[in-house]
Amino acid sequence: MNSKELLNFVLSLRERVTSKAHANGVTAWALGIAVLYLLSQALPSVAKLKYSLIPLDAFIVFFTHTMGTLIALNWLQLSLKGNSKFSRFDYRFLKRNPSRTISAGISFLLVEGVYFLFSMITIISSYSVKELKHGIYSNNINIGISGFEYCLLFVSMLFFGFFFIVLIWFVFQILSEYIENDFYPSKHSLIKKTSNTLKFDSVIVIALSANVYYILFPTIAVGIDEYKELILLSFQLGLILCGISSYLKNFSDSNTLDLLNKLERDIVLHEISEEEIKLRLQDEYYGNEFQSWVVEQISNIRDISTELQSKIENLENFKYELNLVNKELRFERQGRVEEYRKNIGTQLEKLMKKSTELSLCLNEFLPVVKDDNYLNGFINDKLSESKTILNSIQNKSKNAILELEQLI
Repeated sequence: MNSKELLNFVLSLRERVTSKAHANGVTAWALGIAVLYLLSQALPSVAKLKYSLIPLDAFIVFFTHTMGTLIALNWLQLSLKGNSKFSRFDYRFLKRNPSRTISAGISFLLVEGVYFLFSMITIISSYSVKELKHGIYSNNINIGISGFEYCLLFVSMLFFGFFFIVLIWFVFQILSEYIENDFYPSKHSLIKKTSNTLKFDSVIVIALSANVYYILFPTIAVGIDEYKELILLSFQLGLILCGISSYLKNFSDSNTLDLLNKLERDIVLHEISEEEIKLRLQDEYYGNEFQSWVVEQISNIRDISTELQSKIENLENFKYELNLVNKELRFERQGRVEEYRKNIGTQLEKLMKKSTELSLCLNEFLPVVKDDNYLNGFINDKLSESKTILNSIQNKSKNAILELEQLI
């Protein structure tokens, strides 16, 4: 593609992003209106709840099981999507976008986290604090709390605490990586093929679907009018949380349009090259192909190693030329030896730094891609190749430096 064709392509991308922004704006307005409508409908029932006209413990139970049902429907929708076909060009890493990642984490906590939080409150609200503490700390589950409820409380606390701690850690991790802006990609930035989790999804959906039983056949004594109001209020508040979660999850990168506008400006006004246009599209819009990037880094390591090997192989010629210099010119001889030794040392240090940084980066990716056999094998092959290149030249370089030091 020539520059004119690339410009037209950038313009079409900008139109696509603009259309998507408008669609997201409409979706956001629709979600906002839906949330406000549900909230206005729920307020009278919330007021009754506040003034004890609706039993609080019954509402907590219904709301908990309602959230479980909504989460089951969400998991079912995700599991039915299945895995799309994945080519090697789809393995890409994108520029870090902390706002999008953090918003996705908060949206997850807002639904799944609230479910486990209210599971805890459901059990705690059934007993007095004193009775509950006695049952937990004495490890006597027959006092104040049954064995099933004890396990449910423990699991709920474990999952809610896990979600919350991971979210906090994730926020700090993403922000620190974004601020540092290292050359090497973050392990969170890789787009990879997800493993087939149909069996796991089926178990989750079946387990969470059990919440429907507790909604249809309440285990607590409530009147039919209270039952209808509790069901309605629970679904209204549950859908409000899901709506907010969906809005946060679909939060798009607001500067994408600015990046494309700047690229269009530079193509028109500064006549940047075709290669630079493609590189900027890759860096700022599509992301970099992971395998090509790794191969390029290995190639750079190999080039440094080849240059270093050439220096070492030329050592005998250097020694011959050094012997031609009068031995009385001691400082001249030392200067030449020191410069040659420094060149080899600098190249070796550069090689070791490059190889170590790449190895650390790839090792960080291994746990992330453990379920992807293709990418896992590719990374291990490149780690082995980088290590082989370094080992093949490292000892030779050190021996050459020692040999040069003896000439001084």
